[in-house]
Amino acid sequence: MPNETRLLFHDSEVRRIAADAGAGTLEIHFSAARVRESGAQGDDDAYLGGVTLALSQARWTGPVAVCIGRIASGAVTMEGSHLATLPLAADLAGELRLELQFANGSQLHVEARRLVLHAEGAKRTGDFAC
Repeated sequence: MPNETRLLFHDSEVRRIAADAGAGTLEIHFSAARVRESGAQGDDDAYLGGVTLALSQARWTGPVAVCIGRIASGAVTMEGSHLATLPLAADLAGELRLELQFANGSQLHVEARRLVLHAEGAKRTGDFAC
């Protein structure tokens, strides 16, 4: 079975969030997305710069402008299933809810119909020097 790289929300770093309420889109741009290969231990985690999580048909609550920096906790709920990690090539459709708690105390709650996670051109590093 081939290894799968997965995004872990905890300790990932958000560079910025681009939100367009009129279009119902929200894009989370990571400066350092914490990733783990399937079967690896926590000591083997790495960080990728250039990862984007895009949500469409989205509605959100939370102060988007201050939802930056380190994520203290986060998860996606998809039609009742709790997902603490996502594959880097995720393309999910259905009733989705993303909840992120940032280390600065801000929270972001998003309800969406589609989530796409991609890492084109992402650079891997062993720390936050992305």
